[in-house]
Amino acid sequence: MQVCYVAFWDEITLKAQELVGRRVGDDGFVGKWRIIVVQDLPFSDQRLNGKIPK
Repeated sequence: MQVCYVAFWDEITLKAQELVGRRVGDDGFVGKWRIIVVQDLPFSDQRLNGKIPK
């Protein structure tokens, strides 16, 4: 299966999505999205982890 859409989630986002009924399947997908759970993020402030430095 080819992957067109990839989402990188941290543990907090994963838990929040599961609370509203979006569960990652055994194949790692939520709908057409391939979900990759990242760990050991560089910042403790969640607002900074979504920024891409130039």
